[in-house]
Amino acid sequence: MHNGNVIAIAHSHPGIFEQGAITAVIKVAAGDEIWISNLDHGPESAEGGSYSSFCGVLLYQL
Repeated sequence: MHNGNVIAIAHSHPGIFEQGAITAVIKVAAGDEIWISNLDHGPESAEGGSYSSFCGVLLYQL
C-alpha cells in the first residue's frame, strides 16, 4: 500500500511451503506512508502464520 492505494497483490494456492515475491518501484515523497498487509482468506492464504517482510531502498533523490 502507498498512501492507502493498493500497489500489488500476491496470491498463493494450498500446498506445502508456499512462497511469493513482488517488486515495485514507486515514486514517494517525504511524509508518504508505505506498508504491507497479509490477508487470510482460508485455503488461498500462504502457510507459515502469515509472516511477511519489507525492504525499502532509496534509489535516488529528486
